[in-house]
Amino acid sequence: MSDTERQKPALLGKVIARAWRDPAFKAKLAADPKAVLKEAGVTFPADVTVRVVEDTATHFHLVLPPKPTGALSEEALDHVAGGACYRGQSQVLHCSKDDGVTGHYNG
Repeated sequence: MSDTERQKPALLGKVIARAWRDPAFKAKLAADPKAVLKEAGVTFPADVTVRVVEDTATHFHLVLPPKPTGALSEEALDHVAGGACYRGQSQVLHCSKDDGVTGHYNG
């Protein structure tokens, strides 16, 4: 895994935190997510589409990651079945007071 890939969850967490506290940034992110993410240091291949969706009190989005190729080990299956990162993937876990986020999340 490259350094960029390792940094991606933290960078996405910062984008999420900023969207929570800055309505104008959130609107810009919704309108052109790929450009906003690129400015934040997160890039995607040209053929990848990026879409922003928002969970609310009455709407939950289940994100299905790409199916792994090949067979999964028992350990890998346990991790997937354990659901280590649901809402918003693991990015939300990287938001902190340093990002301007206070309080807690009841997801």
